[in-house]
Amino acid sequence: MMITRHTDVRTAQATLRSVYALAPQAARIANHATTVDRDPSDPFRATVFVGSGDADVVPVAADRAVGGPNGAPSAGDLFCAALAASQDAAIRVAANLAGIRLAALSVDVRAWVDVRGTMGIDAEAPVGFQTMECTIRLQATPGTDAEAVRRMLIEAEGRSVVLATLRRALPVHIRIEQPAGAPAALAA
Repeated sequence: MMITRHTDVRTAQATLRSVYALAPQAARIANHATTVDRDPSDPFRATVFVGSGDADVVPVAADRAVGGPNGAPSAGDLFCAALAASQDAAIRVAANLAGIRLAALSVDVRAWVDVRGTMGIDAEAPVGFQTMECTIRLQATPGTDAEAVRRMLIEAEGRSVVLATLRRALPVHIRIEQPAGAPAALAA
């Protein structure tokens, strides 16, 4: 079976695997997103550049549940999108490496939060998502061995960067930078 259009993962990754085996430090990369100061007086809207170099521009807004407007995804939506994209990519790569052809794939992620926490209404309500659910709808081409698909999905679950990060709950370091001469926002 010939895979075309630069979709052969083994070929695409062959040189990278060799480089990373010889120089592990080359395998450490940084993903990136930054907001742009479009209108700092608007408490509900922002613009995010996602990625480095040829970054995609994504308008974002506070969720309607906290008073935000319609018309743009919220940070929570982008959080769900990150998990959906990571799971989707991990499944596609694992399927390709296993020689499994996919006829259809979609990943739906939902996350539940009690917004009373973020709004400061109830000190007992936690800030942050309490539950996430990821639904994978997958169809392999006819004749594909069901056991091979099951093994591939286990492999993919173990290779999803965002899923692994959520399950591990990594530390996040916050650094505040202010222009020289500006009043200090936080005491050191």
